[in-house]
Amino acid sequence: MRCATSELMRQTKRTLSLLILTTASMLTPIPAHAWHPGHDEHASKHGGKVISIGDAHQHVEIVTKPGHQYDVYFSDSAQQELPAAKFSKVALLFTKPGAAQQTIQLHLSDDGEYWTGAGGPSETSAQTSVKITCAYQGAAISKDVLLFAPPASDQHAHSHGKP
Repeated sequence: MRCATSELMRQTKRTLSLLILTTASMLTPIPAHAWHPGHDEHASKHGGKVISIGDAHQHVEIVTKPGHQYDVYFSDSAQQELPAAKFSKVALLFTKPGAAQQTIQLHLSDDGEYWTGAGGPSETSAQTSVKITCAYQGAAISKDVLLFAPPASDQHAHSHGKP
């Protein structure tokens, strides 16, 4: 009888350990980029938001600066910078609930290293959606970007299917 009791205690300890680990992982905050499905997040070289775009696996980094200034850098699949002049018609489209869509047509920087422009909504929030559009070797590319992260208190607002 003692042997059966010892085995039951070991199983109970294992079950409790697994339950504790599972609960702890569920309580860990989810970063804002986890809200966007797919393999989109990459390391930033200029302090901006980096995502994959296009069929050739290029990357775009959107840098948000004070005064509603935006800089856009392009790189290849290995994140080696691509000449900005290889891209054209670069624009950012902002959509905010209850407001008209605003578009910023970007222009090539003076040194030709990136695209830049200013404008967009005067106030942004997690509800402000952003789409980058451009052309690369004659092909139109567009991608939705989670540029403005939700406030920290909203980052884990969904229930994971639990009531």
